[in-house]
Amino acid sequence: MYEDVAGNVWFLAEAGLFRASADSLECVAPEINGRGITADGDGNLWIGTNGAGLVRFKNRTIRTFTKADGLPNDVVMTVLAAADGKLWAGNNCGGLSWFDSSWPDGGRFHTYDEKDGLTNTCVTALAEDSKHDLWVGTFSGGMFRFHAGHFQAFTQIDGLGSNAVNCILSARDGSLWIATTQGLTLLREGVFRNYTTADGLSSIVVLNVFQDSSGAIWVGTKSGIDRLDGDKFVAAFHPQDNRRASVAGESPFGDLYISVGGLGISRLKDGKLARIAHLNGEQIQVIQHDLWIAGGTGGVTRIGPASLRSWEGDPQEPLDYTEFGRTDGFLLEECASGFPSMTTTKDGKLWVATLGGAAMLDLSRVSPTTRKPFEYIGEVDVDRKKQNAGRELILPPGLHHTELQLGSIELSSPERAHLQYRLEGIDSGWLDARPDGAAVYTTIPHGSYLFHVRASNGDGFWDRQGIVYRITQQPFFYETTAFRILMVAAGCILLTSVYRFRLGQQSARMKVRLEERLAERERIARELHDTLLQSFQGSLFEVQAARNLFPRRPGEAMQSLDEAIRSAEAAIVEGRDAIRGLRSCSAAPRDLAHLLAAAGQELSEVADSNGGSPAFRVTVEGLPRDIKMILQDELYRMGREILRNAFHHARASKIEVEIRYDAQELRVRFRDNGIGIDPKVLDEGALAGHWGLPGVRERAKLAGAQLDFWSEAGAGTEVQVSVPASVAYARPPEARVFALFRNNSRSHGE
Repeated sequence: MYEDVAGNVWFLAEAGLFRASADSLECVAPEINGRGITADGDGNLWIGTNGAGLVRFKNRTIRTFTKADGLPNDVVMTVLAAADGKLWAGNNCGGLSWFDSSWPDGGRFHTYDEKDGLTNTCVTALAEDSKHDLWVGTFSGGMFRFHAGHFQAFTQIDGLGSNAVNCILSARDGSLWIATTQGLTLLREGVFRNYTTADGLSSIVVLNVFQDSSGAIWVGTKSGIDRLDGDKFVAAFHPQDNRRASVAGESPFGDLYISVGGLGISRLKDGKLARIAHLNGEQIQVIQHDLWIAGGTGGVTRIGPASLRSWEGDPQEPLDYTEFGRTDGFLLEECASGFPSMTTTKDGKLWVATLGGAAMLDLSRVSPTTRKPFEYIGEVDVDRKKQNAGRELILPPGLHHTELQLGSIELSSPERAHLQYRLEGIDSGWLDARPDGAAVYTTIPHGSYLFHVRASNGDGFWDRQGIVYRITQQPFFYETTAFRILMVAAGCILLTSVYRFRLGQQSARMKVRLEERLAERERIARELHDTLLQSFQGSLFEVQAARNLFPRRPGEAMQSLDEAIRSAEAAIVEGRDAIRGLRSCSAAPRDLAHLLAAAGQELSEVADSNGGSPAFRVTVEGLPRDIKMILQDELYRMGREILRNAFHHARASKIEVEIRYDAQELRVRFRDNGIGIDPKVLDEGALAGHWGLPGVRERAKLAGAQLDFWSEAGAGTEVQVSVPASVAYARPPEARVFALFRNNSRSHGE
């Protein structure tokens, strides 16, 4: 058994759960197999059952009165608390009802209808004037004044703008403002004045009219919000898509709130809207410094005006607000559209007109609590594999489907609790958790992140600190800092290598140029030795021989001088040719055999003038082939130097040159039967002031030829120059034969 604060006794029996009061006994939950019973701080009853879990019986703060409680039907369009404390309710085609609280079982409604003089029972608006007369607006029957138990009708005939009345405002100066579907009507001292679009209204369809704390008159129309300025209306706000707009109410701070169709409640400031997230409704009433919002399909919402202002400064901050719906006692959460749809009586009851009846909320039982909820992360699902959340989550490299199951413990009103989460660095703002409490991520970049979870309690107050959970997405190796450093180092090494390679290239080019200059100098030295020096040396010998003949044989001496002059002229020609050869290769039109034969003949004539010339001949073996021009020039100059040495120094009686054209190589041999070459000259390469043999060796090396010497004292000398066929010949023999065959074929074809 359990006794609640109201004195009711609850007890469990085999037949179910029973509640006993001073004068009644009722079975609340038949056939419940209960084993224990207790209550929480909010007055909710908790039953522990045998096999059916834990059952909560909520202590509802709202009671909805319906047709069973005296209303003509369940659709209540408007409610109004009169100055004398009486509650009036306007019904949809049911008349005007008033609430009698002295009736047993919490009170009962009584109704006025056609038989009482209310000829149109479709009530849409209620108002009480300064004389405490009740004014009733109807859907199509105009407006009625209820005074001393009688109804007086006012229609278009009397000056009303339209018989369809949407809202009635009793202004502080005693006048009435009536919003109709054909404009706005002012009733002052029994005189009607109608305002239309010609007077500045945005639309003739006026939804409601409101007077703020400063006394200004605001009008909500089908096309926007207007404000009375003097005797004209000026536009205060026009939605871009011409949505219907109505004035919802005013906060204690003087903030004006409006309701725009489909956008919910927003604050109007300087002609612009400050949207309030999550809040929907059409009318606002200030009760005990809180804003109560009714309208739409969300029941009733309570929120503090200070929370609204702080949220406008930082939209990431949560709004502290409480929603009241079906679990609190509403039969239908859809509020009515009449004005007013919400009112407060002197006994501390908030009444709301709904499409399911007149809902009464006991304000004394809805004191908000600021206790913090308990947030937690139940489990984690990574790639459809569940695991405990633990202290942190470490994801392996790659993309993963990650779900985090979020929850909070709120026993008093878990249906009103909310959960939000945010992953720092990924989510730009706070996100509402799904109905199943899951936060889902499919792509988390590598790095370490903080996952924040916050929740509200059953009264809508948020735990702003919440909990923090660390999530680490491991990177692939190529995404790590070490890899980036390695790549930077590799790039530096590559740039350094390219720079050094380029520097080596430039150094090599400079070296080649220097070597080319050095080789050119050596070539000039060889050319001078092989031409001018040798020629002038021969001329010197002839002049010396002529001088020796002058005393004894003057005629022969003159002949020798003539020969010396011719030799000098030939030296000049040879020097000119040598200079030309320094610029380009020798362009001798003859083959190598003819060139060497001519050189030997020239040397023989010089030798004859000096007292005797050895026998000289040139033989050719094999089929002669075209020799590359540069190589032929080098072979000629090497042969000329070898022959010059043989004629001047060998003291030979016979000198021979043998040229052999082989398929594998070109071979040139020089033989004499003279005294041979001093071994010291062969080893060291040159005597002081003599550069003939070193020049021959250098030319052979540059030409890619092999140079061999065979010499013995008294047995003569043999010098062989061998050049591979691929280096020596201009074209291989096969190509040559093919060319001849092609030329012959073309001639025959022509």
